[in-house]
This record gives sequence, structure tokens and C-alpha cells, in this order.
Amino acid sequence: MAGFFAMGGYGAFVWTGWGLTLVFVLLLWLHTETRLAKLQSQLQSQLQSQLQSQLQSQAENGKTDAKNLPEA
Repeated sequence: MAGFFAMGGYGAFVWTGWGLTLVFVLLLWLHTETRLAKLQSQLQSQLQSQLQSQLQSQAENGKTDAKNLPEA
């Protein structure tokens, strides 16, 4: 087993490369997840604002019956 990890004297280079790759992949995944959550939150806020604007506009125009309400 020790021979496998030593890899003929190159183990330090190989395992360092694997370790750094794993760290960078995990950092990229974490960054992507946080960015996605932020964008989803922004989109939800935008959609809520637009829906409120439409409802307010329809209420001002006297179009408040159910057939004129936008679907969610």
C-alpha cells in the first residue's frame, strides 16, 4: 500500500496535484452554489415587484376581477 502512495518517488507531486485539484473544484462548486442562491433571490424579488406593479395598475384601472389577474 505504501508503494502505491509513493508512486515510485513521484507520489508527493501526484498527490499534491490531486489535492489542489480537489480544493479548487470544491471552491468552484461553493462559489457556484452561493451565486445561484443570490441570483434566485434577486429574480424572486424582481418577479414579486413586477406582480405587485401589475396588480396595482389593474386596481387603478378598475380591472380587479379574477380573469384579469396574472397567473403566478
